[in-house]
Amino acid sequence: MAVQWTGPGVIESKLSETNYIVRMEGKTDKTQIYHINLLKPYHQRLERVNLLVNGEENQEREAEELTILYPVSVPNIYDFERIKADSALEGRLSPTEIESLKQLLGRHKKIFSNDPGKTHLVEQ
Repeated sequence: MAVQWTGPGVIESKLSETNYIVRMEGKTDKTQIYHINLLKPYHQRLERVNLLVNGEENQEREAEELTILYPVSVPNIYDFERIKADSALEGRLSPTEIESLKQLLGRHKKIFSNDPGKTHLVEQ
């Protein structure tokens, strides 16, 4: 029997380390218990926009006018200033150490995030 994806849902509460009560969006008063292995984070994807122009106007001018700013779709964006403020780094580290930490996090920015989470890669 294959598991079919449903969702997205909202975690209502934590029953144990491995079980959560989840409420599905759009279904009123419908909650279900899920094991952590059946849960995965939901990342909203960018919507694709198609545009068709029929005409012979100045395409160079149109290209300048139609500049669209797209949001960044990387879920692991980190904000070093927020990390610095949330953890009160100025009181714990010297300015040199803070700059060194900023460079280290910058080199590995795809790994770090401001949102806490869990990993399956644990050393014992």
